[in-house]
Amino acid sequence: MNMEFADTPDTLEYRFDTLVPDTLYSITMRIGFRIEPRVSLYLRQVVEDLVADGKVDLTSSYPSLRKNGIPGDFRFIIIHRVYYPESSVNRQQNLLMSMYALISKIGIDEPKALGLDTSMVVVERVPLIISQRNGSIRRITQIVEEE
Repeated sequence: MNMEFADTPDTLEYRFDTLVPDTLYSITMRIGFRIEPRVSLYLRQVVEDLVADGKVDLTSSYPSLRKNGIPGDFRFIIIHRVYYPESSVNRQQNLLMSMYALISKIGIDEPKALGLDTSMVVVERVPLIISQRNGSIRRITQIVEEE
């Protein structure tokens, strides 16, 4: 699921894409700046629409669970971009990004801000690389054993 915040105040819409048939789907929600981001509630509404349209089957793909009608599970993956000061050449940019990192530590975490059930949330941290400093990084070499 991807969240986009729209400049219009009352926008509340979604787009559905199939990534892997019967396995993996992508939902993009566009939410206006006046709308409270109650993602769990909106996702439930989206899933109900998709099931009613026959685009998604909620029954588990495991035969033992399917015969008892047990539904599959959901998992939210939040990609959190982490800034590394080594990736910036500019001092001003480095200071600004360091302040952003400090402010984000003070603020509320994303699963709580989005109203997600924390038992179904995985937060992945991905490095945010602004620019490469190839000239100042030494290349590591392999140790070659002599025979």
